[in-house]
Amino acid sequence: MGIEFKDELKRYLMDTAGLSPNSASQYLSYLNHVDRRSGVRVTIENALASKDDELWQSLNSIIDLVDGGKKTITNWRSAWRKYETFARWKLSEYDLASEIIEQEKSPQTEQEARTRILVSILRRQGQAKFRNTLLEAYRSQCAVTGCMDLAVLEAAHVRPYSADGQDAVSNGLILRSDIHTLFDKGLITIEHGTWRILCAETLSDAYRQYHDKTATMPSKSSLCPAIDALRERYREFHLK
Repeated sequence: MGIEFKDELKRYLMDTAGLSPNSASQYLSYLNHVDRRSGVRVTIENALASKDDELWQSLNSIIDLVDGGKKTITNWRSAWRKYETFARWKLSEYDLASEIIEQEKSPQTEQEARTRILVSILRRQGQAKFRNTLLEAYRSQCAVTGCMDLAVLEAAHVRPYSADGQDAVSNGLILRSDIHTLFDKGLITIEHGTWRILCAETLSDAYRQYHDKTATMPSKSSLCPAIDALRERYREFHLK
């Protein structure tokens, strides 16, 4: 069967988890061995079903048959944990897609909307240099939630790239992946000047909890988002 979402997983490992191409390929190799040798299918469903104990028992049962013994098994398990993180990330994006579809009340089909949102998410993850610069400025934490899990932190353009927004720190924010999507949809914004977070009333409590809180900004004012760019986002928010 092979690894489910193999190509997408490799992009995730490099662009979101920050692995080198060689390291990402090595993890894929480990997962291929898990799939072939352990009998545990490398799928999103299995990764989300808390099968780690089952996997570990399966791997231990064949340890004498594996070149490298325990060290190789440990590498396989490490790769599986990477896949579990990827699976949770993918699930969160699908859940968020459903919430956005409900917000938009669009005539498009649910599958079309999910595909459009996920393609957008994958496209924006490719900005490695921009992301690394912003991670340093924002001390590796989401400006809205304070999340410090690098696997889900993304570089967000304040003025959209499609509208000639530049890959400059003054035109960027570090946001958790789901917050990034809501920011791009105008459902979450940051007030220019005060850094006050605003969340649409139609969002669930999971997001409304950040309403009226103060966003985390870089310590140097020169690294903070440009006021004029944030002002445009602020206007979009109030038009929703």
